[in-house]
Amino acid sequence: MQEHRKESGCPRVVTICCDHPRYPAAALALLGDRAPERICAIGNLDLLARPLLALFCSSKCPGRVILQTYDAVCALRDAGVTVIGGFHSPIEKECLRLLLRGTQPIVICPARSLERMRVPSEWRAPLAARLLLPHAAPGSKTEAFAREVAGWGKKAEPVPT
Repeated sequence: MQEHRKESGCPRVVTICCDHPRYPAAALALLGDRAPERICAIGNLDLLARPLLALFCSSKCPGRVILQTYDAVCALRDAGVTVIGGFHSPIEKECLRLLLRGTQPIVICPARSLERMRVPSEWRAPLAARLLLPHAAPGSKTEAFAREVAGWGKKAEPVPT
């Protein structure tokens, strides 16, 4: 494990190789030989060993689903569930804002825009065994992503109410 700072006073960036004991077991379990050789992180590395719930939602979403999603995210926050996501779409950004009002851990994975129909294997590493996908608009990239994830054998989780 290598640690470095880009500038004085900046958070410490840690690089973890796949053979290191702190490398996320979920990444190895999901990706096997396709897991990234190393990952970079800032913050509490212990969070990567916890059960995580991934959050994805299309930008275009029916109003009732938006409200249900916000309610569900508040319930997850209040239950102390650790949520992981890129928080890129407007709905995901609002979910992050709601999550940040709580005290539970959050894992933010800044990623490039989903420009392809298939998610590259190195982007799959942070995905946990559980996934909350409130809505995938027909024909959207999120729907294509949901179909791909379904092929990974992920199971749907009931949304807390």
